[in-house]
Amino acid sequence: MRVHLLRSQEYSPDRLNDVMNLLARFKGPIEFVAAETTIAEPSIGMRTWDDEESFSKQEEIISYDSLKSPNIVACMDFPLDEQEMTWPQLFAVCEKHRKSRNIPANESIFLLTDIGNEHNWFGCTNSARNDFFVQTSHWSHLFGHAVDERFPIAYEIVSWILRALIFHTTDEMLKAVHARSTGCFMDFCLDKREIVMKLRTADICPKCMEKIEEREVNKAVLQQILATMEGIRENLLFRRRSSYLNQPSRMLVNGYTKRLFLSDLGDLEIALNPKEKTMYLFYLNHPEGVRLVDLIDHRSELQSLYARFARQGDTEQQDAALDRLLDPTDDNINQVMSRIRAKFRAALGDVQYKHFSIERKEDRFVIALNRELVRVMD
Repeated sequence: MRVHLLRSQEYSPDRLNDVMNLLARFKGPIEFVAAETTIAEPSIGMRTWDDEESFSKQEEIISYDSLKSPNIVACMDFPLDEQEMTWPQLFAVCEKHRKSRNIPANESIFLLTDIGNEHNWFGCTNSARNDFFVQTSHWSHLFGHAVDERFPIAYEIVSWILRALIFHTTDEMLKAVHARSTGCFMDFCLDKREIVMKLRTADICPKCMEKIEEREVNKAVLQQILATMEGIRENLLFRRRSSYLNQPSRMLVNGYTKRLFLSDLGDLEIALNPKEKTMYLFYLNHPEGVRLVDLIDHRSELQSLYARFARQGDTEQQDAALDRLLDPTDDNINQVMSRIRAKFRAALGDVQYKHFSIERKEDRFVIALNRELVRVMD
C-alpha cells in the first residue's frame, strides 16, 4: 500500500522530511513516499478572519455533492489574512501530480500545504478516496507548544487513510462523523481546538470499530495505523509531563553523520546544518563548557567534526569556513548559535529547549542536558 506525500511550494522539504521520519517509525504494509517534485498550485485566493472564534471552527457539511463548486466565504477581519484554495483546486493538484508521474489509482496522494481551504478543515479526500489534502499551518496558534506540528499532521494522514478504507463513499463518511467529540478518530471537531483530545486518546469508539470489522480492514494496515496513533499519544503525554516535572527527553546521537533524535518525543529529529552540528557536537562533548575565545584552542577537534558533516567544498574551502566560524571579529559564531537555539526552541517550546540548546553560563557556553540522557550509536 503506497502513499505519496506531495508538498506544496511553501511547505519546506525539511518539514516534509520530519513527517516522513515520524511515519517511518511505525512499520507495516503502508509505504510512505516523498514526492520528487512540487506542482505549481492554481490561482490562490485570500480570506480574512474577523475573530478567533470563527477561525477555530470547521464548516459543517452534510453532502459531498455540495463541494463540487467553490464556496464563497464572506470577507472577515481577524485581523488574519490567509491564502485560500477551494477543495476542487487542492484535489486538482493531486490529480496533476498523479498524471505527471503515472501513479496508479490504487495508490494515494496527500498534498501537504500551509494554504487554507474554503471550508477551514484540517483535511479531506476526494470522491474516489485516493487524493487527500492536509493543512499544515496554524497548529502552534491553536495549541501553542502542547503540540509539535508533525504529530497532528501525521495523525491526520493515517486517520484519512483509515477513513478511506472504512467507507465506500465520501458521503457515507461525512454522515458517520461524530458531532460530539469523545476522542475517537471520527470526531468532527467543529471547534478545531478539540482535535487535541483525539491526539491524546488515540481512540476508536466501539461503533467505529464495528465498522472496521464489517469492512474487514487489513489487520496489518490497521495495526500500523493504530501504532502511529499510539506513538502520537505517548509523545503528547510525555510533553505534558516533562513540562510539569521539568524532565527533558533522552537524546540519541546516531550514525556516522551524528543525526540528533529526541527519543521520548517520538524520535523527533533536530536537523542541523554542518556548522550547527559541528558546534553542537563539540559542546555536547564538553559538558564543562567552553568560552568562545577558547574555541581556537580546539580547532583540531572542530575541524575533524566539520570535515565529517560538510557535504560540499574541498579541504581548503572547509578550512576557510571554519576560519570564519572561529574569527572573533566575525559574527558567524553567534549566528550559528542563534540558529541552533531557534531550532530547539521551535521543537520543544519556551521552557524545555533550554535543556538542549547551547546557552551562556557565566563566562562560557554549555549544554545543560545531563549526559546520562545522551546515547551515542556509531
